[in-house]
Amino acid sequence: MKIFALISGILSISLGSLGAILYGVPCSVAGLVFGICAIVLGINIKKQTNQQSGNAPFVCGLVGVIVAAIFTIGCAAVGSACEGYGCYGVLGTGCQVENDVNNALDQINDELGDWN
Repeated sequence: MKIFALISGILSISLGSLGAILYGVPCSVAGLVFGICAIVLGINIKKQTNQQSGNAPFVCGLVGVIVAAIFTIGCAAVGSACEGYGCYGVLGTGCQVENDVNNALDQINDELGDWN
């Protein structure tokens, strides 16, 4: 249980920060879930071992929840403000921009084709 708690804490930090930047709200929400699991498991480990261990999962989970919450709120705020882009993170937004550029190029080609 100690290893799973520590892995959950590390995943919460990873998904909360890097995952949110790359993939948006779904990863930051997953970071929140893993962080909460790490906090709960860390508290249970502390109770079982009379405060001897369980600090690392608790701290990692706490940091992960804070980071993931900040990125969730930030991504949701920015994503809702940008029309048509949503909260998909850098990779999703990059795909949306590429799609927009391709659509614009198709329209230009159609208009130029009418002139010939």
